Parts: sequence; structure tokens; C-alpha cells
Amino acid sequence: MYDLIIRDATIIRSSGRLVTDVAVEGGKIVSMGGRISGAAKEEVNGVGRFLLPGFIDTQVRFHGANDPSVVDWGAGSRAAVRGGVTTAIELPSCADAPDEAMARLEHASQHAITNFGAWAKASEANLGLINDYWNRGLICGAYAQLDASRAFAESGLSAFAASFPGLLGVHIAENTHDADNMVMGMEYVIELVKQSAHPVHITSLSTAAELKALELVLDELPITVAATLSTLFLSDQAAPSPGAEPVVVPPIRGELDRRALWAAAKRGKINIFASGHTPFSQWESGQAGVPGVDMLLALLSCSVHHGRISLERLVEFCCEGPAKLLGLANKGEVKEGWDADLILISEGQNGRMESVDPSLGLSWSPYLNRRVGIAPHLVVVGGNVVSRDGQLVDELKLGSMAEFSRDRVLAQRAVGD
Repeated sequence: MYDLIIRDATIIRSSGRLVTDVAVEGGKIVSMGGRISGAAKEEVNGVGRFLLPGFIDTQVRFHGANDPSVVDWGAGSRAAVRGGVTTAIELPSCADAPDEAMARLEHASQHAITNFGAWAKASEANLGLINDYWNRGLICGAYAQLDASRAFAESGLSAFAASFPGLLGVHIAENTHDADNMVMGMEYVIELVKQSAHPVHITSLSTAAELKALELVLDELPITVAATLSTLFLSDQAAPSPGAEPVVVPPIRGELDRRALWAAAKRGKINIFASGHTPFSQWESGQAGVPGVDMLLALLSCSVHHGRISLERLVEFCCEGPAKLLGLANKGEVKEGWDADLILISEGQNGRMESVDPSLGLSWSPYLNRRVGIAPHLVVVGGNVVSRDGQLVDELKLGSMAEFSRDRVLAQRAVGD
């Protein structure tokens, strides 16, 4: 007997659509076909609905609200699955030492209902430790936050990249509205990749000027690019609701910058959409970040409804692209033999965001009162149904640590070379 059968759903891939039944057993997709025979513990009618891989959010910080010293995968992962995120990858904070990644993973293993993983903070002094973590598949890569207005020679990033074989995530963290500084940071990253041929992932593109510098070399260098919800949906002309002024690094940009990012996504110059979730609830605290892990699908599906992107591109940006980037085994597609991380949605149905997910412990969001897509009808993590129509089930099971394939990442790098 199967654990779950979803009947007659339209599966979405970047390459197209397919109407079929999907059977789940033991945490895997075990059968796909026009009409699967046999019984299941639960059957779900997928007629007129779309079956997508669970979203993979490559940029979250599951800190406690207003307290960066508290790690809270329990609250963060519950908000994530309600919104269709089935795998979340945590960024380090500026204060983290590389071994903090292990502490966060241990906490996640005890509290997360999503699948989970982590970046480690890039540190030349701890290169041996980070290499060990990456070789053992414990981290997806190393993450560096750079202040674009400083002399980059002081960062030691070039020396680190020369000795670290894995993916390097770079955040150009300029907390000013001076686009020239952002361009200077982007030019440094481009030169780093030219000299080292090292794969670099830009975690938060925010200006048209950066994009212009990057587009000249994107087809030649192993550079991938992400855009976060704050850069895609907030601008100085699309302000958040009163009293919810966010502090973000890089800061909220102009409307022309925001539109340039959407245009770049349509041209295939952006690879990944991520939430950039950081659950600080008061900008007076001096912390920078906005919540959003629960809004990744909600905001982007509304963009599908308005014709800004297609469902196929949405799967590419939030499922297939992240899985490929991080070398995640058996994730990112609805495919026989792969992990049963699934979301069942109705495209075109939307409402207004009236309140913040209570599990986050926050009272605000920059996206309040916006039109958003409705919650998924069904969210499945590792073969287990965890949410129905935005409501968590009574008996929740813990998620699993994501498997990062060192060989897959190295193979991609070889292709890039």
C-alpha cells in the first residue's frame, strides 16, 4: 500500500507540464503514470491543480525575533512549510565562527520540520575546518559578507578561494545608496572569479548598475546570481505599510532597480529567488533584515498570476536552480525515485496578506496588505504531509539534513572550466 497518491495533478517542470498520478512511499516518489493502480493510506484529488517540487530557500536566518543569539528552527521551519518551503538553508551571522554551522545543524536536527542545511562562514584562519565540513557533505558552501566600500585586499577572500574547492557565496553588503560602491564590489568579485575560476554565488543582487557590470561576463564565468524578496518586491516607490520600515543590507533600492531585476530574471540572467529571511521585528534594534520565508511562494505565485513570470520559471528559480547550485541529491524535481518533497497549489487564486504567520513571533511584515497567492493545498516533506491549506497537521515529523553532493558540485565546476 502506498503512503500517498496524488491523482491527475499537472506537474510543473522548467521544461514543460505533465498530467499524471504520483505515488509516494517511504519518503520517495515511487511511481508516476496516467493511472496508478493500488490503494494508498491517503488519496488527494489534483484535478485542476499544479504539483511542484517543494521550494528550496537558499537564504534564511532562523534567529529568534529581536535576538540574533537565539536559533529557532522550530518556529522558522513551521512558517516555512506553511508557505511551501520544504528545504531551508541557513546563512551564518556576521559574528559566527565556522563551527557555529555545526551547532545550528544540531539544533535543526531536533526542531526543524523542513529539510535543513547550512552555509559556513568563510574564514581563512579556519580553512582546514571548513574544507573538512564540505568534504563530509555537512555544509553547502562557504559564505562571505563583504563591505563594498573597503579595500577588498583586506578581506583575504582571494586566498580563501584558492584553497577551498566548494561553492563560495558572496554578499556585497553596502549599507548606503551609493551604487558606485556596489559596482566596485561586483567588479572585485568578477576579477576574483577570472583569476581563480572559482564558482561564486552572488546572494543578493540589488542594483541595475551591478547587473550591467555582471551581464558582460555571466556567460563566460562560473557566477550564479540570486535575488531576494526585498529586492524584487520593495522599492522607494513601493514602500511597505506604515510602521514597518525595514532596514536591509543592501538597502531598499529605487523602482528602476527593482524593475531591472525582474527584466534580468526574464532574460535568464538571474538563477535563483530566495527569501533572505531574517526575523528581526524592530529596526530600532540596530539589526538588519526582514522576514519572508513564509512569503516566497505567496508573493511569487501572485507574480505568476499577473504574468510577470511563468510557473515553469518559478520552478526553475526556486526548485531546480537551488538544487543544482548546491548539489542537492534527489531534490528540485517531481521525478520517480526522488525525494517526495511536494507542494500542490491552485494558480490564480490569491487574497490579501492580512496578518503575519504567528509562529514567527513577529507583529509586522513589509508585505502586509499586499495581494498574495493562497497557501498550498498540500505540503509534503520527505513523504509526510505537514500542511493542508496553510494549517499544520497535528502530528509533525522532523525533517532531514539535506545531502550535498561534493561530486556534483565539482562536476559542475569542471563543466564551467
